[in-house]
Amino acid sequence: MRALSVVENQPDIWHESMHAEIKKMFAKDLSEHEFSIFVGMGRATGLNPWLREIWAVKYDKTKPAQIFIGRDGYRVSAQRNPTYDFHTTDAVYSNDKFRQKNGDIDHEYNLQDRGKLLGGYGLAGRKGASRPSYVFVPIEEYDTGLSLWREAKGGKKETMIKKVAEAQVVRMCWQEVYGGSYHEYEAWREADEVRNTKPPTKGLTALEEKFGLQSADESKQSPVETLRWLLDTAGTLEELTQIQSRAKSLSTADKALFRGEFIAKRQVLEAQIASRQEQGMAF
Repeated sequence: MRALSVVENQPDIWHESMHAEIKKMFAKDLSEHEFSIFVGMGRATGLNPWLREIWAVKYDKTKPAQIFIGRDGYRVSAQRNPTYDFHTTDAVYSNDKFRQKNGDIDHEYNLQDRGKLLGGYGLAGRKGASRPSYVFVPIEEYDTGLSLWREAKGGKKETMIKKVAEAQVVRMCWQEVYGGSYHEYEAWREADEVRNTKPPTKGLTALEEKFGLQSADESKQSPVETLRWLLDTAGTLEELTQIQSRAKSLSTADKALFRGEFIAKRQVLEAQIASRQEQGMAF
């Protein structure tokens, strides 16, 4: 019988019998030692690689592999931790009133004219701690001008910098669990450029154009990697329909692996839409 994971009463997706498939899909090119570290972090956090909560990349054979955790991965894992008390994040603009002292935040703003985006901050508290962990991340240190950092074509700088701040403060507060991991948008230019290598198709869909992708035959990115990137950045059901259409060209094996990620993303968007409808909000 397989052991249960750190998530109570759930099958252990990090069981040894799954290692070969996990390495192939989410940690290729890692050495045996690096993969062992990756598996250890996966077991410690209880995160699911098939839901894109955790993965690893070897950008350079001469450098250590990097382990990435998605924003929702940091959230769900931290909230399972028995020492978890709270965490929060927000963006700071030039017209905001913002003051931080010893972990206490005084942040006031209105939505009419917040001015220029300066960065994002995060607060996280452990039960029994005398004060919360705090980080502030300046926008200029992480804005690559690529992908979702672009001002035009669907750029979401505020969302991006808040993701970075949230990942950093969660990692700071629970260093013993997340030390050595990164959020994908913390990898500065190296990771962003690799993540945004050109897709392998000559024509661009409206979704790809929205996020600033360019077409080129010499792409380093496989079709399934391109679709995963688009899935991660999609924000509407219409965009999911485009992705679903593109997925028809995948191999049978890739379709089987991609299907779970697609369904999970669709469920998230449907839940968000239902929540907005209940609140009478336009979307």
